[in-house]
Amino acid sequence: MNPQREILGGKNVVLEILKAGRRKVYKVFWARKAGDAKSEELKNLLASKNIPVNEVHPSEIANMTGSNEHQGVAAQVSAFQYAELEEVIQKAIEDKKGGFLVLLDEIQDPHNVGAIIRTAHQCGASGLILLKHRQVPITNAVCKAAAGAQ
Repeated sequence: MNPQREILGGKNVVLEILKAGRRKVYKVFWARKAGDAKSEELKNLLASKNIPVNEVHPSEIANMTGSNEHQGVAAQVSAFQYAELEEVIQKAIEDKKGGFLVLLDEIQDPHNVGAIIRTAHQCGASGLILLKHRQVPITNAVCKAAAGAQ
């Protein structure tokens, strides 16, 4: 796998990444069994953005994502790009809604980080500040837990 790309799994994760538009989606892997209302919304969005979809066996998606909890969908996306601290602070200063920042201090559990991201988004935070060391990076597990936050 190209270090500038990563695989993220889950319908909600892929849908939110497409809606947010901050990461490039190179292609999507779709298991034959994935089908419901959210699947239709996702398929329509993929078609509108001309993103290639490869139909694969669910076990292939499990191998790519390292988990059986992929909902039959995975995407190859650009690696997460962290912003510089100055950029995050400037965005908060310019936020017309009275922006505030959330600082995460050495949080190791990806589900907790994802839940904090989701909550911060819903509360109107302008951004998050993550430490470079002793802090879980933005991973597939973090993205799944944060799904719903753009």
